[in-house]
Order: sequence, then C-alpha cells, then structure tokens
Amino acid sequence: MAKKKKNSNMFNIVLVIIGVILALCFGRSPNTIGKDRGTVVRVVDGDTYILDIDGTEERIRLIGVDTPEVKAPASYYKENTKEGATVSEIVKDRIKQGDTLYIEYDTSKTDKYGRTLAYLYFPNGVMVQEWLLSQGYANVATYPPNTKYADHFTELAHRAAEKKVGLWNGFFTESN
Repeated sequence: MAKKKKNSNMFNIVLVIIGVILALCFGRSPNTIGKDRGTVVRVVDGDTYILDIDGTEERIRLIGVDTPEVKAPASYYKENTKEGATVSEIVKDRIKQGDTLYIEYDTSKTDKYGRTLAYLYFPNGVMVQEWLLSQGYANVATYPPNTKYADHFTELAHRAAEKKVGLWNGFFTESN
C-alpha cells in the first residue's frame, strides 16, 4: 500500500511539473491557468476597464483598489484630479486595446452599480491590482464580502507608502 501511495504522489508531482512547463511554453503563468479571459476593449480609468468576455462587453471594476478619479460624474462624492488623469494615462500605456487579461472573481461578482467585480491578471501572472499598488498608483479599498486579497493589498500599499513611490509622494496619506 505504501508503494502505491508513493507512486501516486510521484505521478501527481510529475503532472504538476508538466502543467507548469506547458504553461510557460505557451506564455501563460500558472496564476492564469483556469481563469476566464477577456480582451481589453478600453481602459476607462485606473480601476475600471471594458473587456470583451466571450463576445460580451463587460465593465470590470477592480476589486480591492481605488485610483484617483478622472471621469467622476458631478454627483459623485469624489472630485476629478490631475493625479487621476496621470494614473489613467499610465494604465493606458501599460494596458492596451486588444490585450488579453485573465479574470478571477471573488464572493460577489457584481456591485450595486451593475459592474462586474474582478481581480485581473496580465498574461505573465502578475495581478493588475498588485502592479497598481506596488507602483503607488492605487490605494486599498476593501468592500466585503470581496476580501480575498485584502491583507496582501494592504501590505503592498504600506510598502509603497514607505518608499514614497507614485502617489505616495504627496497625494495619498497612510493612516494607521
């Protein structure tokens, strides 16, 4: 029995290794395997994107982050800022129409505005939210029940604040 279990474990390990090798050969990170994928139609602003998912355009709002506003309606509680325009342009330079992004959902798939809520990944497996936070282009915005990466995001924002990168160099302030 012990030999059978050992062989079974070895077989599983070999399958995982083969999966990782295939993923790398085809340009996909293990972080993107098993996730839905969408094609960027347009970047609305730093934390909102329009993706074509299986032929349907969906407005995706990033879970767990908030970037300064650039296109807020007059009735919105936040005002548009030049920092919002700057972040939006940086994101548009990094994420282009036609790019593929991979999608991970959390507990609640939509918000009260009807937007799809998601974590997005670049093909290399880096999460868009991680990139935004580590570069200081976004701050943490946690809204339960979508809290899967809240602690991780808080740590990334804290590190960016300590280094005073991006908008932590005068726009954002860290509260303890």
